[in-house]
Amino acid sequence: DGYVLTKPSREVLLAGEHHDIHYMIGCAAGDGKLFGDPLPPVIKFAQNQLDLKRDPAYVYYFTYVPPGAKEAHHSVEHHYVFQTLLRSNRPYTGFDFDLSNELADYWANFMKTGNPNGAGEQKWTPYTEDSPCYLEIAKERKMKKFN
Repeated sequence: DGYVLTKPSREVLLAGEHHDIHYMIGCAAGDGKLFGDPLPPVIKFAQNQLDLKRDPAYVYYFTYVPPGAKEAHHSVEHHYVFQTLLRSNRPYTGFDFDLSNELADYWANFMKTGNPNGAGEQKWTPYTEDSPCYLEIAKERKMKKFN
């Protein structure tokens, strides 16, 4: 807009002019419906953090398809993270409420400490040169390596 955003965000990020804080970044599989696989741009951000010698980012990829949906659509993780499943008309099950509790714990831990890990959840490791991984949030949560 020339006032608040004086440069394109890509330039700001590559130059390291963004805040040097802990980052959790991710996307849903359905985010790429119009523009292709959404994961590579997220990975580029995580790699840029390493190139800038900053703390590594925690990366997630939400692929779980909730009941009544056809795909892991844009912003699908929000109902889970913010525990608003009951505000939706989807026929959620006990699994969905358990997943919501798990994700809310990850996000709360991250907000409190800069690290999403806590007791009981799948260990989520940050994206590093030695371990370029992300947490896949599917029926099961697991760390996957980005190729």
